Amino acid sequence: MTLEQKREVVINNKDPAIAALEAVCDRIYDITDPLLDNEGQIAEEKIGPQSSIDFLKTLREDAEKYEKLREKLMHGDFNLSLTEINLVGLAFNFCRVNLREQISLMDKVAKLADSIVKDLMSAEDNS
Repeated sequence: MTLEQKREVVINNKDPAIAALEAVCDRIYDITDPLLDNEGQIAEEKIGPQSSIDFLKTLREDAEKYEKLREKLMHGDFNLSLTEINLVGLAFNFCRVNLREQISLMDKVAKLADSIVKDLMSAEDNS
């Protein structure tokens, strides 16, 4: 597929692409926000070794990239580089994996639901 064809795929899927990018950012923020201080700076005393601090910084930098790309798409700017197109692809992949995990868990819930409901809703045994 050419770069232009890939751009067309993103254009034709603008809203889902924006949602996928937002999902990635939300997950990164869910992981990293508790490790920031009140001013939004990395609270190094909460983290531990330097490698963990470096990893946190990398995650926050990644979130910035996804945020900028999301804003770019929201403003209708589809002059995307191959790197940006790949970030959209990674965001869709993230969502695909996440959804498959959720579907698997919901399938387990559905299989257990009848038994659990029966047990929880049964009349109390006072014997």
